[in-house]
Amino acid sequence: MFDVPVAIIIFNRPSFVKKIYDVLQQVKPENIYIISDEAREEVKGEKEKVLSSRFIAENPGWKCNTHVLYAEKNMGCDMRIKSGLDWLFSKVEYAIVLEDDCIPDVSFFSYCDELLKRYRNDDLIQYIAGSNQIDTYPINNTSYVFTYEAWTWGWASWARAWNNQKGVISNYNKTIKDIFALNIISLSEKVNKIRALKRYIKQGDSPWDINFTWNALIEQKLSIVPRTNLVNHIGFTEEATHVKEAFPGYDGRTIPMEFPLKHPQTIEEEKGYHSAAYNWHRETLFQKLRDIRFYKRQLCKILKGLINIKFFKKN
Repeated sequence: MFDVPVAIIIFNRPSFVKKIYDVLQQVKPENIYIISDEAREEVKGEKEKVLSSRFIAENPGWKCNTHVLYAEKNMGCDMRIKSGLDWLFSKVEYAIVLEDDCIPDVSFFSYCDELLKRYRNDDLIQYIAGSNQIDTYPINNTSYVFTYEAWTWGWASWARAWNNQKGVISNYNKTIKDIFALNIISLSEKVNKIRALKRYIKQGDSPWDINFTWNALIEQKLSIVPRTNLVNHIGFTEEATHVKEAFPGYDGRTIPMEFPLKHPQTIEEEKGYHSAAYNWHRETLFQKLRDIRFYKRQLCKILKGLINIKFFKKN
């Protein structure tokens, strides 16, 4: 049995939950924490999907302890995940966290297990990522590297890290000052983060993962990124809350981690990795112009607009 607690965040995609549990069946965690939002009343048929997702999660097929936190009313993705992880890390010292659209390779669990215990008392390390999309920056000599910001598409962390974060929106002015004061990111990245922060202000809140990862960046805490990609993000669909289409060049294929792990000799940032990740991730005009799907979407919008104009002119 696998002794690291595993948290599963589910909602209305039972087929995704089944995929995760097909992997978990090979690991057999002793303790599973299930976090679920309630269905939206205005969405027809969603209640049944939520109940189906919960049924699959509550019946894993092996003997284990299941702990559940179900919302009584729909809270929305970010509020549900944030409050759910508050609950999780009030009960455990460390845990692996998987949203229902993050399908891990089996080796992801042993990788997290070893590193959670190795760095449990090192406050410099904030979280352990399972995703690595930067194939243009090869990691050859170690099993993982340290960087200042990573993905939360399958990750692990400690209560000491999660409970230490502050609100980037509620501390808006301080957040701006802190970002501009950083000497570990480029001016371009600073500007893009400030623009994103202003969008979040208009929305009234920031995504849960932005708050967590930006806190780590501002405090210059390190995250861990594996040499190979260990988690496949399959949630780029119309049902997604934040990202409905994959980033240009995204390749979710996983490659198993090799053991024993080869640890870096020192705990320090891998120079160049962060900028490589930022350049891959940022939404630039060039990336959009390269994206054929972007052209198609814009063309459809233009055609629909022309059709509507002609219709109104005739009437």
